[in-house]
Amino acid sequence: MRLLILIISLLSVGLHAAEPPKSRTYTTTTPPTAQIPHDPNAKTTYRIYRKIDDPNESENGDLREATAKEPYRYFVGVGAEIVKRDRKITVASYNNKDKIDIGGDLYPANGRTYHYAKRENGAAALLEAGFVSTQPYYYGLRFSLFDDFATLGATVGASFERVSIAAFTPFVEIGGGVGYENLDGAKPDHLTVGIEAGLEKTVVGDYLLLRLSALYNYRYWQTLEEHYGNEYWRDHELGASLRLRYLF
Repeated sequence: MRLLILIISLLSVGLHAAEPPKSRTYTTTTPPTAQIPHDPNAKTTYRIYRKIDDPNESENGDLREATAKEPYRYFVGVGAEIVKRDRKITVASYNNKDKIDIGGDLYPANGRTYHYAKRENGAAALLEAGFVSTQPYYYGLRFSLFDDFATLGATVGASFERVSIAAFTPFVEIGGGVGYENLDGAKPDHLTVGIEAGLEKTVVGDYLLLRLSALYNYRYWQTLEEHYGNEYWRDHELGASLRLRYLF
């Protein structure tokens, strides 16, 4: 019996000796300053953080407030445009035997419908006002004064600074408006829609812009009632524009 107990004791000591030593891990964000209990089986790891200086951080560690940008800037502008106008005219005549002047020739009003074109050049003075948002978009009102009629319209445009060409920035603009031949009533004489594309460049500081563009306008006139019948006018304009715009 004593021999059996002695054998079991020896086996138990052997098993404890065969077990691998257990390791313990201490983790800290900075090198520890306190005394860690000595343990030959202990493993210590360190986690190191590196601070990166932020130029927007003050001495107290607070972020400086970024300068708030204005949400938009106002602008006013002046300029001129020249156009080549192609006016398509349709005459739906009455059958009253009156005479119709079509391109310098006289035709009878006999119920027929006549078609002809009238081509002319025109020039207009331009006035505009509006605002530019912090995005590349701008919105404005424009007044155009030709020799025989005036147009008041609204415009929406965008500038593309990322594709600047030799200090010139491309832009595209669309617009529409109403116009009058005579200011004798509230009803407009025509409706106009158009598109414009060109280049702009800052010539003084960041507030005076020079703008050059090509344009196309389509104009729809109200029916013109004459003694010989009804006339329908449709204008197609191609032209160029030169403007100065002041931002404030």
